[in-house]
Amino acid sequence: MRIKTGVWIITLFTMVTVGACSSPETTETVVETAANPYRAGFEAFDKGNWQEAEKLINDQLESAEEKSYYALIGLAKAQMQKEDYSSAKDTLLQTKELYPDQTSVLYYLAASYDALEDYENATDAYYSLLKKGEGSDALIDALMKACWNSGDQEQIYELTKEVYQSDTDHNYSDLLLKACSLFQDDAHEQEVVGLLPESDREIVRHMMMAYHMYKEGDDRAALDELHKIEEFDDITLKYETYYGDIVSSEYDGIVIAYDEIFRENGFIIGQYKDGGWSGEGRALGGYDGTTRTTRNDITYQGRYLARQEYSGTWVDGIPEGEVLLIDTYESVFENEELNNKNRQETTFQFVNGKAEGHTETIEYYYRKNKDTWEPDIKIVHEFKEGEPQPFWAQTEDGELEVYENATFLDGYGGWYESTDCGHDYIWKK
Repeated sequence: MRIKTGVWIITLFTMVTVGACSSPETTETVVETAANPYRAGFEAFDKGNWQEAEKLINDQLESAEEKSYYALIGLAKAQMQKEDYSSAKDTLLQTKELYPDQTSVLYYLAASYDALEDYENATDAYYSLLKKGEGSDALIDALMKACWNSGDQEQIYELTKEVYQSDTDHNYSDLLLKACSLFQDDAHEQEVVGLLPESDREIVRHMMMAYHMYKEGDDRAALDELHKIEEFDDITLKYETYYGDIVSSEYDGIVIAYDEIFRENGFIIGQYKDGGWSGEGRALGGYDGTTRTTRNDITYQGRYLARQEYSGTWVDGIPEGEVLLIDTYESVFENEELNNKNRQETTFQFVNGKAEGHTETIEYYYRKNKDTWEPDIKIVHEFKEGEPQPFWAQTEDGELEVYENATFLDGYGGWYESTDCGHDYIWKK
């Protein structure tokens, strides 16, 4: 039945969200009326009277010669607001049969299946939307959540590959590594690495190898593996890309992640639980660049690699207590005789993820002829809530308020800094 006289604009609650997925319908639905048989039902819906809305709309649908799509959707949404998802599912299946070309019904149907914990059918409904070109991040999130809840590991893996390969910008590499974490065998790891853009393949390969080494108890080998990654500044993976142990659909156990490490690109590996790092862990941050040196009036250009290696305990996702930082800087030239490197070791005290109190750094001198490191300089800083603080120190110019005070361990000379270097140590949660 079509009523052709007049137009009535009704504002409806049209965004149904389950997980992260919502219908793309607008917030205004045009319903033809003058004597609109569904008007009272829609008005009840707008007022939040779900029971009354369901009854009024359903009564009119039962007597209608032609069942209105908007009325059917309105009925289903009223049932969903009542959390009567079983009735909503039946209404939506009827709607889908009557209006097979309407896309939005699939959103509500998928949401109803999700609420009923029928994850297999929810996955199918979300997947149907994906195949119809509805490829928003919210839809992808809802699809993958339903698929993971279904527990079908092969389907999770194959569907994740399809999602990843359908996106030319490679935005879902984190989902790809998560799906691969279900298997952790050579065949799946090699396939996943092969699907990644060339710029990320070696990075992820090193991550996977480091994870296996760490899990076998060789944390030093795991960090050495990550040290092989030379171009930290060129990594295109997005932060919070994880690989490792999974329980149900969440990371739990030994995990490695590419993430921000004190404002630098880096990696963290260790125990992960309840959505955060917990227990012993290691982190490796770094940056790269070009450097020059002059010898015998000839200038040589090379590369430098700066790396910061942290070891300590993480509690509720943040470092806590004693944390050791080994800071290395290496310059590399074609003429190997020009190569140079130095190292600093700092022991911090962290409180609530922030460096706190008096901190001493020992800088080591590298003797090439002996291939040994010898302690050379002591550098003192003070921190409060992760920020460097001024303090009083005895310097070569007398007692001064400084931000850094360095002395050579042999007792001859040193230096100080009277301005803040601006380098804080605050862990990003």
